[in-house]
Amino acid sequence: MINITQIRDAIFTGLNAHFTPEGEDNPAVIVVEANQSQQKPPYPHVTILFSGPYDAGRGHTGNVYIGDNGDNDIDYIRAKNEILSLSITAVSNSGTQSQEIAVKIADWFNWQGVDDLKEAGAVVSEVGAMTNRDVIIVDNFERRMGFDVRLRVLSSSSRRESWIGQIERTRDGQTEELI
Repeated sequence: MINITQIRDAIFTGLNAHFTPEGEDNPAVIVVEANQSQQKPPYPHVTILFSGPYDAGRGHTGNVYIGDNGDNDIDYIRAKNEILSLSITAVSNSGTQSQEIAVKIADWFNWQGVDDLKEAGAVVSEVGAMTNRDVIIVDNFERRMGFDVRLRVLSSSSRRESWIGQIERTRDGQTEELI
């Protein structure tokens, strides 16, 4: 299982710290999750959309069996490298400011955030190209610059299964032990 909450917290905590000026308590740029029902934050701000916990068809699955530990049970562990995709958008009323913020976020994912994400169980596999995501709201432009980030994460699950400890076969009146 992927601990999405831990990865999300590492990203939000790290980016908010990255945008907090030295000696200040509050970030200069607020980082929020996209498409939420709360009040829109003031400019400038950053939105992050977790576009899905898995990219289907990606990654490699491995199965591990841990032998009998004396209780006739076998631990079965299934692990898979998954990809978690994020869409990040810097939002401002200034095109230059949204670009500067987007560059600073990309820097965090490429450098400072690497250790924070590693501790949360994620590795940055790709920081995509920046694209203009401007929108017009009523009569004003909202300046947006965004890019996608792909994180490689390990998803694992386990279960314990009982196994048949002994098989006997009877044939022609003779019983023999197979295992």
